[in-house]
Amino acid sequence: MHHREVEAQRDDARRRNDENMAFLTEFTSKLGTVEEIPEALQLVAHHLANQCDAESLAIFVERDSAREPGVVRGAAVAGPFPTFRPTPLVVQRRPHYRLEHLRHECFRPGETAIGIVAQERHSILVETAADSPARYALPADVHTFMAVPMIVEGKLLGVVCAANRRTIGKGFTLDHLDHLERLSCQAALASNLVRIYAERSNQERLQQEMAFGRDLQQRLLPAGVPALRGCLFDARTEPAREVGGDYYDFIQIDQDRMMIVVADASGKGVSACMVMAMCRAFVRCLVETYSGLEKFLTELNQRLYTDTANHLFVTVGIVVVDTREGIWECGCAGHTPFILRFPDGRCVQVRPQGAALGMYPNDFGFTFETLSLRIHPGTQLLIYTDGITEAGNEVGEEFGIQRLFRTWEEDPQPANVFVKTLLEQVRRFAGQAEQYDDQTVVAIDFVAPDGEEAPKTNDGKDTAHVGQSA
Repeated sequence: MHHREVEAQRDDARRRNDENMAFLTEFTSKLGTVEEIPEALQLVAHHLANQCDAESLAIFVERDSAREPGVVRGAAVAGPFPTFRPTPLVVQRRPHYRLEHLRHECFRPGETAIGIVAQERHSILVETAADSPARYALPADVHTFMAVPMIVEGKLLGVVCAANRRTIGKGFTLDHLDHLERLSCQAALASNLVRIYAERSNQERLQQEMAFGRDLQQRLLPAGVPALRGCLFDARTEPAREVGGDYYDFIQIDQDRMMIVVADASGKGVSACMVMAMCRAFVRCLVETYSGLEKFLTELNQRLYTDTANHLFVTVGIVVVDTREGIWECGCAGHTPFILRFPDGRCVQVRPQGAALGMYPNDFGFTFETLSLRIHPGTQLLIYTDGITEAGNEVGEEFGIQRLFRTWEEDPQPANVFVKTLLEQVRRFAGQAEQYDDQTVVAIDFVAPDGEEAPKTNDGKDTAHVGQSA
């Protein structure tokens, strides 16, 4: 090859590199100023249209390379780019509507001139519409047209199309096509940058949402466990990587009564946290006029049903300890069963019937069952969320209720020790398996106040009563 030809090629390569660097410098400087990242490609579309003397230009990017390879969708447009499918007149006349239409317009491989370029990965040039092949299916208002594929390292990123020249009466030429092919590299680079920025923005948004949810979740939990005559409490929660909707609370009703609540809101993320916060607020509001657990659950259900979306609900386990009367009353709304451990070491499940809160209105006529039992010193009660029993290990086994039973029956411990032991047992069982759900445990030890005996009925036997709302 002649020396001058080599120098010319080198100069051309340097020029292209300088053009690309100048464009990327300008593009990245403007990328941070746009309100929405998808708008960044609009900058590219206008830049390319100006460079090619195009009346309108559109950039199409691959929609989903894994599920639909070769299918491209509109991403950006400059000028009145023609619509390839029938659209209302208002869409064609208003740029904002046209852009929104373009962003929903997709072309499969081989479908119209755009799909043909995506499929064959070759540029096309239509100097005059009269010479256009029928399979291009160009709109009637297209007089001259060119389209080039955006390819980086052998991978199709999309298609750039220019329709009609700004210079009236002129068509695109091979020089215009060659120029657009060179510029398509800039469009491909910009498309990659926009994708990277979008992914980073989504990750940052998710991280911010997770941080907000975790902070909210922690703020809603009690700072510590309360003191109540005749009872010892302990409570802990192990949050999963994702923000969940677990919460527990201790609420003093009066001098002798304490309400213990453990709840699990459906879903994950901020939505679950917000439902949890709403449930906590309603609980604390209704406690101020507390007159019985059945009525309490009914009113709480109606408030949650009214103020939450249809697909959201909350499972709740509630225990009201009354040290003056010497009884505890429990209610369960779709929650995991309570576990009662007697002084002799036997464990039993206690699960009053009731649907999860917020799923159905009270008009449906369902009821909340409550159970009242006499308190005896040495009795222990455990309330937990399904993150405990449904915790899985590497082979897909769940921790399950029977392991929980064995843990407590074989190693009787006070509440503050057992809660820690149980969570350690669950972690040991799960091994390296990922924790997908929050794990919350509240334990209560019923102890006799100093110098007093446990309350007895007239005949010296325990009493139990099951109540049901009307």
